[in-house]
Amino acid sequence: MFGDRDTSDSFVGDQRAVTINNVAAVATLLVFTVVIGGGLGAAVLFAEEEDTGPPSANFTFNYFDESDTLLVTKEEGDRLPAGELLVTNGNVNVTWAAVANVNNTTRVKQGDGIQLSRGSAFSRSVSSTDKITIYWTGGNETRKLDEWTTE
Repeated sequence: MFGDRDTSDSFVGDQRAVTINNVAAVATLLVFTVVIGGGLGAAVLFAEEEDTGPPSANFTFNYFDESDTLLVTKEEGDRLPAGELLVTNGNVNVTWAAVANVNNTTRVKQGDGIQLSRGSAFSRSVSSTDKITIYWTGGNETRKLDEWTTE
């Protein structure tokens, strides 16, 4: 019954049908790969960088009257390169990197501190009437981050 069947007009015994199906499957996969890959590539290539705004950071200040010294400690905020943090009292301008004796690219993190005194790179005693300001000077911008004054 099944052995008497003539298979000359069917695809069951035709090798060409199998080859055509394989070629169609490979072509379909190739098209999907190109479309998906191209779409992802274009998304990455043309994606705009999100502007997160200027950095922020908070510092604590501990003044020691007997030694005319101010300890400045980074408490929270963005990790900023030490060379982009400017410490000033109006007469003296020095980077955090210079006072801390670290590389300009070293990131200042929570708990890092510097000592402002005559014996440090600040090269000046700090009095209780001074106003110490910390600025971020990255790119073409300068932003005031924090300030210490006793008034």
